[in-house]
Amino acid sequence: MCRDCDRRHWPCAACDRRDSQTCSRRSVASSRSKQLSLDAGVSIVGRFVDRFGDSIEFDGRRWSAFPRAEAVATLAIESLKAVGLSRAKAETLHRLACRITSGDLTEERLAALSTPDALAALTKERGIGPWTATVVLLRGFGRTELFPPNDTGVARGLGTLLSLKPGPISTEVIERFGDNRGYLYFYSLGAQLLGRGLIAPAPDAPGNTKHPRGIGI
Repeated sequence: MCRDCDRRHWPCAACDRRDSQTCSRRSVASSRSKQLSLDAGVSIVGRFVDRFGDSIEFDGRRWSAFPRAEAVATLAIESLKAVGLSRAKAETLHRLACRITSGDLTEERLAALSTPDALAALTKERGIGPWTATVVLLRGFGRTELFPPNDTGVARGLGTLLSLKPGPISTEVIERFGDNRGYLYFYSLGAQLLGRGLIAPAPDAPGNTKHPRGIGI
């Protein structure tokens, strides 16, 4: 079951990252999220996958794979806008898909870089700012020492989870998690997706003792 999109889809941006759609998937999930509500972002990704991804029928249901960069590179900007992307985001996504397809932007090259160098390389790409670069590295490359800057949605979700006062999450709170601060992003996103019924809790393994649900700060 997809964890960041729609139950009908094969894994998308938050899921396993070892397939051929990886770079395209990361670009879409990151570039569409910051200035959109969670519900709007999920809907846009769902339409994008349904319209442009390969699909199969199984057990009476249609399952769609995330579109490959090669497929996205052939699309018209107007086709990308039709799923709900702004022109700027559609152009950025198309440009990145072309660079991935040509081999100018690859997972292997980014993975070999240190986190500061990878951030610098991504932000040199037109249309990618610090937030998008951070989320690409956090979600796609497991750089959990990163935390997305100025993300009001994450701050709101964490405020609820950690019983904090409304407003931006203080640097002090984030720094307490050290090189695992990126998990705060996943906790916030997961809680919001759970609350909307877009994902379901994993079943408890037989014989496992449940851990307390609270998080101490």
